[in-house]
Amino acid sequence: MIVNSFGINTDQGIPFSTKDEFEKFFVPAHPVLSDKLQEWFQNGVKPILVSGQIGSGKTTLINKAVIENQDLGIIQFHLDYEVTDKSTGGFLWYILKKIASYAMEKSFPLSSYIFLNDLEEITDFSWEKLIEIDNLKFQTLSYNNQFEYFINLFQEKEFYIVKNIQIILNDLNLHQKNKLILIFFGIDKYDILSSEYYNLKRLIEAFQNFKLLIELNAAHFFDNRWNTWEKLFIGSFSDEFIQRILLKRLGVYSNWLEPKIHDFTKYSGGNPRQALHLLDNFIRLYKTKSSHSEIIKNAALQTLNDYFAFAETPDPGLIRYIQKHKKIRASSLNPINDMIGTIPALFENWIFLTGKQIGIYWEVLMNPLVDHFYKLSVIPVIESHTEIRQDIESEEDFPNESELHFKSGNEFSELPKPRPFKKLNFNRIWGHFLKSIISERPEDKTIIIFNDPILKDITVNAIKSKFELNFDFVIKFKQFKKSHYRQLSAVIASNNPRQKLFLFEYLNEISENDLVKIDKFRDALIPFKMVWWIEAKYITKYLQRWTHLRQLFSIIELETNIRNLINIEEIERDLELLTKVRSTKNSVKKSLELLKEKLQES
Repeated sequence: MIVNSFGINTDQGIPFSTKDEFEKFFVPAHPVLSDKLQEWFQNGVKPILVSGQIGSGKTTLINKAVIENQDLGIIQFHLDYEVTDKSTGGFLWYILKKIASYAMEKSFPLSSYIFLNDLEEITDFSWEKLIEIDNLKFQTLSYNNQFEYFINLFQEKEFYIVKNIQIILNDLNLHQKNKLILIFFGIDKYDILSSEYYNLKRLIEAFQNFKLLIELNAAHFFDNRWNTWEKLFIGSFSDEFIQRILLKRLGVYSNWLEPKIHDFTKYSGGNPRQALHLLDNFIRLYKTKSSHSEIIKNAALQTLNDYFAFAETPDPGLIRYIQKHKKIRASSLNPINDMIGTIPALFENWIFLTGKQIGIYWEVLMNPLVDHFYKLSVIPVIESHTEIRQDIESEEDFPNESELHFKSGNEFSELPKPRPFKKLNFNRIWGHFLKSIISERPEDKTIIIFNDPILKDITVNAIKSKFELNFDFVIKFKQFKKSHYRQLSAVIASNNPRQKLFLFEYLNEISENDLVKIDKFRDALIPFKMVWWIEAKYITKYLQRWTHLRQLFSIIELETNIRNLINIEEIERDLELLTKVRSTKNSVKKSLELLKEKLQES
């Protein structure tokens, strides 16, 4: 995690993972839970689950215990973004690979375990080969075919593979001083009714005789299949701790904002990530010079828009019940008994469990953002993030523009210098547009919604030209296939991610199954600057399924903001100037004529 020159950090969704981060930013808001978790690491026997809602700090709490117990043998599994095949065979391959990597690191003799060679389909197999195949599975077709082969084989021989994994784990326990701890992260990303979740639950049960810790969402907490496990639940944070969390992130401005922090906490619902998102929007809007109360209101509205504008709306009856009673039966949160969509509302943070249990009831509150603005029928979606003109600075603050050379169709490439048209309105708007979506902030992630593919192509290539020093590549998804995991893996594995910008273009409709897969890449994509281009007719469907991903993004509507940045009269003045200087074949002129045509159509 990086602070700016003023010591400010508003990173969201990034769990603390180093001693330095814990020393700078951690607030011990749940000391009782921390103590229980520490006791389990030292002396626990039964498997344990740590649960809470999105943004409650589950991973951070677990990571703190891991750092404090580094002398213990711990294998960490990230079952969301590190698993590329979500079948039973894919999960088994991943688990075996992680255990093999740990065993090699600890100089444990794996060579005597030849059970894979016992399968009649395999000869001359080695553990080094397994690691090699996994590392290179998206580098060549040969390795990818071998990976697919083993996935299918593990699926078919599930019982045999599980039994042999258990043998290796037992022997690893005997090999080391302390009992081996297996930590499974990322199960909280799986829909409780999905086949992947069912497969994971069944596999994890096969290892529950070992020292096991799993991370779950609150929506999974009430699944009766976990009833025999020890459980820790992270409920809402108190106002005092939310204030302390925000002040820790404000650096030199903490004294200035401390008297006003209450304005953030009342909209946070006791959820740290939501509080940080409010603070981030406040900082972005502060430059508008509006009154403090107006900035707070707009920051709350923007956060509401970011989180819920495209979410699936809960049943109005559920909303009214919780607003009135502020409690709910635990049995109503079991997936078998959920008749009115309580679990999806909990999963997406429409409602917050405080963590207090009274008999058969749990105390529950409406998310204050929703409670304050929601009118049972519509979320008041405000203009995309803020109008771009409010975010831009003077023209002199931008670098010289690259010109665009029209090749054929909608393809462009850069022309060499010189650039005589710096003052063209057409060139100016791309500087403004880029300034609004990409800053020095590592967390910048934007979804740009477009209706017109031609206008999108003009803008994409203008941004590519404008960002020539740092731009890396465009990933175009016509249909999301297994081959795209290779591209996404390349993004994740690239060096110095904070210096890179990735453009993702989703060109055709993505299947329901693949939307869920993409959502699980959330944690791996957090460090990257990204712009995702999505056609307007797909956006509601996509963002309803991207429960975790959508919290990372600002959303901009392309056509609206282009109209805010340039009008037909300005384009005509540009065309007049170009006619005097260049021939009618000029690339910028062609782009301007296209842009004028599109603005006239709208």
